[in-house]
Amino acid sequence: MSVTFNSIVGGVSSNSVMYTVATLPNASLLGTGTSAFVTDALTPVVLSTVVGGGAAIVRVFSNGTNWIVG
Repeated sequence: MSVTFNSIVGGVSSNSVMYTVATLPNASLLGTGTSAFVTDALTPVVLSTVVGGGAAIVRVFSNGTNWIVG
């Protein structure tokens, strides 16, 4: 089950969906800067590629290639 909530990104209100790392859409198919939240980040480090397998809820963004913690 995914959870949808409202957020404001870049001054624009949008609905965001919480994902697990495994269910994130392919970052290379999305525009740079697209953001989402993951619910299973493992020891997240800001500006590093997100890794699943933990219990941390973090915001991630697409750099056009990978999902980055931030």
